[in-house]
Amino acid sequence: EEKAAAQKAIQTTIKDAIKTHFDALAKSDGELGSGLLHNSRGHIARRQILKDLANEVGETVNFVVPEDDGMRYLDRVETDWAFRIHLPIGTNVPFHCTASGKCFLASLPLQKRRSFVNNLNFEQRTEQTHTSTETLLEELAQIRKL
Repeated sequence: EEKAAAQKAIQTTIKDAIKTHFDALAKSDGELGSGLLHNSRGHIARRQILKDLANEVGETVNFVVPEDDGMRYLDRVETDWAFRIHLPIGTNVPFHCTASGKCFLASLPLQKRRSFVNNLNFEQRTEQTHTSTETLLEELAQIRKL
């Protein structure tokens, strides 16, 4: 029994060390990927498009991508408004209570959209946050018509 307990403790220690190592690698890979994305020629062109669009509409413009648990901000051009929301590059925001998340969800085919929405965690962030699949799906249908 002591030998089995010692082996289990060693296995647990090794698994924890491997997990810690892989978590650190994943974080550094993500930072490396973000740095490459930020310093690429594509970034320069994208940044100019975002600036032009921000100037045209007079609003902050974001470049976001969907991830498993929300939308991730990869780039952002701010307006010169005195009051702004600070969302640094790399910030992850929920699908159900952000414009970018709702636009992404509305772009999905109906069955995929329903399935996706049915699996969301409807954490209430403000008084206006959707807390049910029904109300969110109704808004997404309206967005889709635009």
